[in-house]
Amino acid sequence: MKLALSKEQIDTIKTLNDNKNTITNISKILNISITALTRIMKDNKIIPKSKYLKLTMEEKEWLKDNWCYLSAKECGYKLNKNPKQIMVIAHKMGLGSKQKNQYLFKTLNIDPRRFLNITEPVISYFLGLIWADGSIRVGDRKIALTMAKEDLEPLNLEKYIGKMTKQFSKNKKHPSYKEIMKYTFKSRPIYDFLISCGYKEKSIISPDLILEKIPENLKSYFYLGWLDGDGSINRVPYTISFAGSINQNWNSLIILCNFLDIKYNIYKSKNKRGKGSSFIIRGQNETIKFGKYIYNNIENIPFLFRKWNIWNKNYISSTQSSESQ
Repeated sequence: MKLALSKEQIDTIKTLNDNKNTITNISKILNISITALTRIMKDNKIIPKSKYLKLTMEEKEWLKDNWCYLSAKECGYKLNKNPKQIMVIAHKMGLGSKQKNQYLFKTLNIDPRRFLNITEPVISYFLGLIWADGSIRVGDRKIALTMAKEDLEPLNLEKYIGKMTKQFSKNKKHPSYKEIMKYTFKSRPIYDFLISCGYKEKSIISPDLILEKIPENLKSYFYLGWLDGDGSINRVPYTISFAGSINQNWNSLIILCNFLDIKYNIYKSKNKRGKGSSFIIRGQNETIKFGKYIYNNIENIPFLFRKWNIWNKNYISSTQSSESQ
């Protein structure tokens, strides 16, 4: 038995079709089965304007970035589209099996979405630590963070970041050297993200790419992590310094210090122990200004207390000196 529709209903189908609604959407709007709707459109010579869902370039880029981490339903909700049609588009874009991607996501100990969309101070800090003392292994896509045990262990990063493998080691040839601690974790999404942000070349480039991903109000935590990993604070003389390779690009620190009106020097050295470069801020007033920037609002994140304590003594000393004048 054929379904009889009024002229008004046929006109409605034509209008919805002209507005590039999919057959699925039209069937839902009019509460007609897809089979019946397809036959009615054929009988009335209505050519479907949109057989499949179409996405804008921006929507396709968003889908490409999030397909691995969100369900089809979540993607449909974000894009305000039908989840089934989203799956068709994703398949045509070669984005892979959703079941496989969902399994990958469920087995991750660290949520990659926290890195792909940075909104937490602790993630910015962690990215700074990795920039300083982290490493990326191309073969198995593992990410590692290696520091002295006495510094890394008290940070308790698993509480803030997620479960990671811990390893401890001592230098047998030099027993007096500090014990080393290493965090290791494996995450393809985070690995790809770090590679795209220049972490494979971090020994020679400036962290401009990763800083572009970090909101302005969270960038100070990245510099704090970088300092805790590869920097030092001294009271005699008053200095804050960052260590790097001989060819290290210090562009981001140069821009930051110029913005904060802080004087700095860059040195390169070669000796029997090796070669490298350093970015140094000298003087009590200059180091206090930089410290005020990185140590602002640190109540809810981990950081190296011993370095903060040295800077804080400088700050207290400066404050007392100002009051006595």
